[in-house]
Amino acid sequence: MTEQTAEPASAEFRQWFEDRIKALEIPAREIIASGQDHQPLIFAHSTDGQVAALPLDFKDEDAKDFAAFVHRKLAADDFVYAAIMITEAWAAIEDGSKLMPSERKDRREILMFNALRRNQQLLAIYDIDRKTKTLKLAHITDPFGGPTGGRMILSQPTKH
Repeated sequence: MTEQTAEPASAEFRQWFEDRIKALEIPAREIIASGQDHQPLIFAHSTDGQVAALPLDFKDEDAKDFAAFVHRKLAADDFVYAAIMITEAWAAIEDGSKLMPSERKDRREILMFNALRRNQQLLAIYDIDRKTKTLKLAHITDPFGGPTGGRMILSQPTKH
C-alpha cells in the first residue's frame, strides 16, 4: 500500500491550478453538453511547459487504484510540475456511513479535477446535471487535513 505525506497547497500552486482549470473546463462542458461521459484522463504538465495526456481505464476497483498510484508517481517526478486527473465520480457528504457514495441515495454526480504537485493537492469539484447537460463549479478545495476521503486523496493509501 502506498500512502504519501500531504501538505497544504501553496498560493503559487493554487493560482497555477485555477488558471489550468479555466482552460480544461471548456472541453469538459462540451463533453457533458453532448450527453457523453468524460473519459478519465491525466494531464502531466512538465516544468518546461510541455503537456502529456494519459487516458485511463476505470474498468474496476483495481484499475482505479492503479490510476491513483500512477497519478502520484507522475506528480512526484522532478520533471513534472503537476499532474491533473479528470474523472467523473459519485460524491456524498461524510456522515459516518460505511456505504460507498455510489451506494447512497443522497449521492451526487461530479466531475473532479484533481491536481497533485509533489505533496500538495487541490480539487475542483463540478456538479454534473445530466438533465440539463451542464456543469456547475461547486468548490475548489485543499483536502489537506479535511474530512475528504477516498483513494484519490493524497493522504489516503492506494493498493499499490
